[in-house]
Parts: sequence; structure tokens; C-alpha cells
Amino acid sequence: MAASTKCSLENLRLLQVTSELARFRYLRRMQSLQERRTFELGETMLASLHGIRAYFHHASDLCGGLNPRLAKLQERQTTARTNFEEQQEPWNKREVGLKGKIGEITAANELSAKVFEAVRSGGMDMIGETVISEGELREAKNALRAVGMALRAAIKPPRTAPKGPKGA
Repeated sequence: MAASTKCSLENLRLLQVTSELARFRYLRRMQSLQERRTFELGETMLASLHGIRAYFHHASDLCGGLNPRLAKLQERQTTARTNFEEQQEPWNKREVGLKGKIGEITAANELSAKVFEAVRSGGMDMIGETVISEGELREAKNALRAVGMALRAAIKPPRTAPKGPKGA
């Protein structure tokens, strides 16, 4: 009986060690799987972050390469605006001159209306005395000639050709 008890104890001890070994292998396998999962997730995340960093670094380099072009475009834009404003000056002067001529024509029309009214009412004698003097009549005649010449000149646009930005 002692031999069978001894054999049972040895079998029990063998089973205990075998189960301890199985438990150890199971725990080791579980820990290994958890660590591998952590490594794989971490490596994937790092690879993604490196990819994103490389992408944005490349985009940054591309944007940095655009700076000279953007500066040239800005310079062209500034030059074009300056040229446009310079080309507007003769047109503005022409407009002011035309407005002045319109004023002269209006004055000449008023004068001629007075003369017409005097002639129509039969007061030809009064033209020289009350309505208009002979000197004023000559001035009006000369003013009308000057206005006609100015109008002919004003109808023609200025001879400045539009200038675009250099290289356009």
C-alpha cells in the first residue's frame, strides 16, 4: 500500500508539474501575443506617422519652391496696376478738357441764343448796344471756331497704346 501511495503521490506530483508547465506555456503564449500586438500596432502607427511627416515635408518643399514664382506674379501684378494707372492719366486729362469745351460751347450757345432772340424780336439795332457788343460778337465767333476745332480734336482718342506687363 505504501508503494501504491508513493506511486500515486509521484503521479500526482507529475500531474502537478505537467499542469504547471502547461499553465506556464499558456501564460507565456498570452504575454507573447499581447506584446506582438503592441509591437505591431506601434510599428504600424510609427510607419503611418513617418509617412504623414514625409508627405507634409514634401508638400512644404513644394510650397517653398513656389515662392520665387509667387514673387514674380506679385511683381507682374504690381507693374500691370502701375501701367494701367499711368494710362488712365491722358484719358482723365482728355475728359477734363472735354468738360471745359462743353462749358465754352454752353456759353457760346447762350450768346447765340441772345443774338437769335434779338434778331427774331426785330431789335437788330439793340444787338450792338444792349445784348452784345461787337467785340463780344467777335469773341463769340472766335470761341465757336476754337470750340469746333477742339471738338474735332477731342473726338480722336489719345494715341497711347495700352501697355501690358513685361513678359505677358
